[in-house]
Amino acid sequence: MNRLNLHDVLSKKSYDHAVICTYTFDPSFFEEYCLEKFRSLNENSNITVLIDKSIYESVILGPQEYRPTQANLRYLLHPINVTGVFHPKVFLFTKGKNGRLIIGSCNFTRPGLMGNAELAICVDFEEEKDAAFSSLFHAVYKYLCELCDKYPSSAFISNLQAMSRDSTWLIPGEHPPSDSDIEFLHNLRTPLWEQIISKVEPPVEEMYVLSRYFDHDPTVLYKVKEDLNPKKIKIFTQNGITTMTHNWVTNRLFDEGILEINLCEYKDEECFMDLHAKAIIIKSKDSYLLGFGSANFTSPAMFRTAMDGNVEIFLVVNGLSNDFIPEQLFDPGNTAVHLDNKEMLNSSYTGSDTYTSTSHGIHLGEATLVEDKIYISAVIPSGIDQNSVKVRLSFKEDSDMLWPVTTLEDNSIFSQVTSRGIQLINKASTLIRIEANQQDNGNPILSNTILITNLVDIHSGKNLRKERHIEEAQQSTVQFFNVLQELVNWGSESELLTFLKFCNIQVMEALRPILFSSGITREWDISRGMRNLGERNLFVFNNLHETAIQFVDRHINKLQQHVDYGSVNGIPNFIHIMLAIGGVISVQIERTIRGFEEKQEPLSIQEWYDFRQKYHEYFDKYRQLIDIFCFQYVRNMISTYGLDEVQKRFGPDIRDIQDMLRKVLTYREKIESLRTRKLKVKTDSGNLVIPKYFHWCILAEEQWIELKNEIGDGILVVNKLSV
Repeated sequence: MNRLNLHDVLSKKSYDHAVICTYTFDPSFFEEYCLEKFRSLNENSNITVLIDKSIYESVILGPQEYRPTQANLRYLLHPINVTGVFHPKVFLFTKGKNGRLIIGSCNFTRPGLMGNAELAICVDFEEEKDAAFSSLFHAVYKYLCELCDKYPSSAFISNLQAMSRDSTWLIPGEHPPSDSDIEFLHNLRTPLWEQIISKVEPPVEEMYVLSRYFDHDPTVLYKVKEDLNPKKIKIFTQNGITTMTHNWVTNRLFDEGILEINLCEYKDEECFMDLHAKAIIIKSKDSYLLGFGSANFTSPAMFRTAMDGNVEIFLVVNGLSNDFIPEQLFDPGNTAVHLDNKEMLNSSYTGSDTYTSTSHGIHLGEATLVEDKIYISAVIPSGIDQNSVKVRLSFKEDSDMLWPVTTLEDNSIFSQVTSRGIQLINKASTLIRIEANQQDNGNPILSNTILITNLVDIHSGKNLRKERHIEEAQQSTVQFFNVLQELVNWGSESELLTFLKFCNIQVMEALRPILFSSGITREWDISRGMRNLGERNLFVFNNLHETAIQFVDRHINKLQQHVDYGSVNGIPNFIHIMLAIGGVISVQIERTIRGFEEKQEPLSIQEWYDFRQKYHEYFDKYRQLIDIFCFQYVRNMISTYGLDEVQKRFGPDIRDIQDMLRKVLTYREKIESLRTRKLKVKTDSGNLVIPKYFHWCILAEEQWIELKNEIGDGILVVNKLSV
C-alpha cells in the first residue's frame, strides 16, 4: 500500500460530475478552497454533497459568517436523515468515458483530506481501455441511487441522471464483469458484519481492528467471539483521542489474553496526526481478509442497518496472501505500546454526543425557484389555518422577507417572489421556512428550515433544471411524463413551450441502458397545475396548440420509421414515442376541460369554432396513433418475430398504452357534460345558446362512434399483447 495524497488526486484532473458522501462538512473550506483549488471541482457544474441532517442543520443555522454562500446554487447540499448518523465517505467523479472513485475513512474536510491519519483507496476507470474496478463503480453508483430512493429530492435525482447520461458505463450491462478482488458493501439493508463474516472461511486465527471510536461497553467483542471464535483479537487505537473506556480493559476476553490493545502514534514526517482510519483484518488459515471504510468498531456502525443505526460503507479485499503483515498497515511507524492496565488508557469518551433534531409541526422537504415562483413540497398537518400560511426567506446579508402563499394544495405550495427577492436568491444561498397558525387556537406553527434550490450551470449561466428537462424526457417514457407533469404543475408556460419545441425523442433500435429512475413515479397527476390556472388554461391551450401539433407530427413520423425499418429491438423506443405523443395531446385536452370548468363568460362563435377545430385535430392524431400501432406496427412485428417474442418485448409497458386508450374514451363525456351543462355561445344577435358540434366534428355522435370503435380495436390488440 502506497501513501495517497488526496490533495494531489483532487487537484490534477477535471471532471464534469461529482457526488460526495461525507459526515462532517465545512462550507468555508469547501467553497473558498476546494471549489477554487481542486480541478475535480473547479470546472465541474454538477456537484452533489450528501451530509448528515444534523450537520446540515448546524451548517445552515449556525453563525452567519460560517453559513454557506454557494450551496444549492453552485453545488447541491442534500441532507440525509437517519436514526444514527449518515457516515459514509465516498467520492465519485466522472467525465464521459472516465471516472475516479475515492473510498475510505476520510470526510471531505481539511482534516480528512490533509491532516488526519486516514485509510482510503483511489481507483480510476476509462471505458473501453480499462475494465479494472468496473463493477466497483457499478456498485457505488447503484448505492447512490438507493440512497436517493430512500432520501430523495428532485435535484438529487436530476444530478444522478445527468451523471449517468454522460457516463452510461456506470450502468452495468446484462452480464457485467465481476471484480472478485475487492467488493463494495453498505448497510442499507444488511449489517456490515453479517456481510463480512459470510466471506470468511473458518477457522479464524486472529482478528485485527483499527478504530478511534468505540462503544461504552465492549459488547461487540462477545459477538465477534461468538461468530468467529478467533484465538486473538488485536485492537489498534490512539491514546488520548480514542473513545475506548476502561470497560474494554476490565473484561473476560482481556483477562484471558484473547484481547490485545495497542496504543499507537501516527505521523506525517514530523507532524503528529489524529487517527481517523477504520479497518479490520481477519486471518484465516491460508489468507487474510481486509475491510476498511467509514465504519468504526461500534454497534451502530458495524452491527446494525440504516434502519436502526448509522449509514456506513466498507470495502472488502479477500484472499490476501500469508506474507501480508497487518501491523505494518495499522501501525506503520511501529509505535505500538501494549495496554496492560486501565491506568494506561487516556480516553476521550464524554458520554453520548448524539444530535437531536428539533421537531416541527410542518415538514418542509424541498423548495425550488422556478422563474418568479418558489415551488415547495411540504407535509402540512390538518388543523392549520390555510390563510395564515406564509413563507419566510432569510438571505445572506441577514435580512428576511415574508411572503403569503399563492397556492396551497395537498403537499405542494407555490409562493410568488418579487424581483428583489429573485435577485437575492440568485446572489447567494437562501434559507426558507414555512410559518402558519393553528386553526383552533391561533398558536404559531413552524417548519424546519432548508436551503432553496436554484442550481446554475457554471458554463452557460443558465438554470440547470431547465437545461436538463429535454435530456431527461428523451431517456424513457416515465421520465418524459415526470418532466411533463413538473412543467404543467409549475405553471411555466414559456418552459413548456420550449420543451415541446425542442424535445426530440430519437428513433433507436439498440436498447438504451436502464438509467436511474429513483423518485420517479408512474402515478401522474397533471391536474394540479391546471387547477391553479383556472380559466387561463384556455389561453395557454391556444398558445401551446401550434407547438404541440408540431411535436405530435414530428414524433408520428418517427413511429412511421419504426414501421418501415424497425425491428423487435426498437419496441421500447416505439412505446416511449407513442406514449409521449398521447401525453402531450392529453395535456392539451385536459387543459380545455379545466378552463371550461372555470369559464364565467360565454364563448364567441369564433372561439367555439376554434376549439372544435382543435379538438378535431387532436382526436384525429389519436386515430393516426391507433392505426400505426394496431394495423401497421404490431401486425408487422408479430408477422416477423411471432406473438410470444412481441409480447415479451412489450412487457408490462403495454398497460400504459391500454391506460392511454381508455383515457381517450373518457374525454368526450367530460366535454359533452360541460357543453350541455355549463358552456354558452353568444350569437351575433346577442342570444346565449348551447354550443353545437355540427356533423363534421369528430365529437359529433356519428364521428365519435367511429373513433370509439377504432379505440376498441386498439384495446383488443393491447389485450392480445398482454401476458
